[in-house]
Amino acid sequence: MAEIKIYRRFYSIISDDSGETYTLINPFSISANSYNITQGSALVENNLTVTQSSTGIYYALLNGALYNSNDEYQVTFTVVYIDGTESKELYSQFKLNPVISPKGTLSVDMESPLVYEIDNKPITLKINVNNTTFEL
Repeated sequence: MAEIKIYRRFYSIISDDSGETYTLINPFSISANSYNITQGSALVENNLTVTQSSTGIYYALLNGALYNSNDEYQVTFTVVYIDGTESKELYSQFKLNPVISPKGTLSVDMESPLVYEIDNKPITLKINVNNTTFEL
């Protein structure tokens, strides 16, 4: 897994007699950190790269090698909507699903057969793929 993108939308909400109107806006500043909730909110990544995808839509870029399917994680976005105002924290929680490879055929092409011997005794090469062992 190379990277994970966690998206967040930022809105201006106007409420009147007819209801609420949500309009996507670009805040003054956004920063983000990620935490492992399962491990007691342990910090996983600090100062994540936050990128604008389009008006009001941003994502935090996570290093996929630091996350697993056993734990739950939280990305905390710290946003300042208008310069000079206080920041607000917004949270996105996620859990990865394990990737299960479909069953298929494993093919290995070799120019010449592998033959290994120690003290004139052949060595069997074993390869394990998805809990299936192949002997060569």
